Amino acid sequence: LETTWEDVLAQVGANRSSAGACDADTFGTCSVFSCAESRGPTSCQGGKCLCAEGFCAQSGGCFPKAGQCLGDTGGTCSVLSCSSSRGNTKCDGSRRCMCKTGGCAWRGRGFP
Repeated sequence: LETTWEDVLAQVGANRSSAGACDADTFGTCSVFSCAESRGPTSCQGGKCLCAEGFCAQSGGCFPKAGQCLGDTGGTCSVLSCSSSRGNTKCDGSRRCMCKTGGCAWRGRGFP
């Protein structure tokens, strides 16, 4: 089942709270192994998988804070063009696969 941009927006919207608080704890552990890649951008601190700055924990994963959008998909295009698996992207001057104007990167893909 492929994640749609609407799914991502719903998850990001769920990170809003009346207090504007953002929980960084994914409730994942990293005492023995590193944090699972499926949790998104995390760091291991004190045996806990915590979301990177700019991300909030929701349902065990890290999602961008409401109102924030990343443009870099993490892909490169130094030899070949951006892979179609990167979604709606373009190759920028530094040979990185970036979201096309108005798009946001999510788990290595450009949406919408």
